[in-house]
Amino acid sequence: MKNQLELAIRIVNHQNKLKGYLETNITFLNLKAKNPNHKVVRFHDFAEYEKHIKSLKRRILVLDNLLFDITSEISKYYESKIPKETNITINHIIEVVSKYFNMTQDMMLSKTRKREFVQARQIAMYFARNITKKSRRAIGEQIGGKDHATVFFACKTVNNLIDTDKVFRNYITKINEIL
Repeated sequence: MKNQLELAIRIVNHQNKLKGYLETNITFLNLKAKNPNHKVVRFHDFAEYEKHIKSLKRRILVLDNLLFDITSEISKYYESKIPKETNITINHIIEVVSKYFNMTQDMMLSKTRKREFVQARQIAMYFARNITKKSRRAIGEQIGGKDHATVFFACKTVNNLIDTDKVFRNYITKINEIL
């Protein structure tokens, strides 16, 4: 998808360059035609410019069509990534995560800093942030009375662990399937 985005950007840049050439040629032709001091311009000159302008217009049209195809593909790809409307609440996420890790909800939401409880809270915050439309502040208040910075750090930590730890990635995948 990254390659398609880069290609779309290159096409737009090339297209803008061609449009610039087109505008310059049209302006030049208009100036030549309107300038009374200019010597008689042969019909041949106008015909050449006209051919050049038509060629530029065709190339711009081809790029428009190509760009439309690429942007259609890109938009379909990103539309599939947009989360669907869900009725999943933060309480439901807390319940699922605590059951998955075999702990009570009170244990998970407690102030303890033991790794298993901290990771469970972080995972709950991660899913709450990605699934619900709640703010970080609201998520933090519901999950252990934490502040928005804790939720931000939790999401960042979970994303890093997903990238580096296969076992952790497996936890996330399984909990996501349950949700």
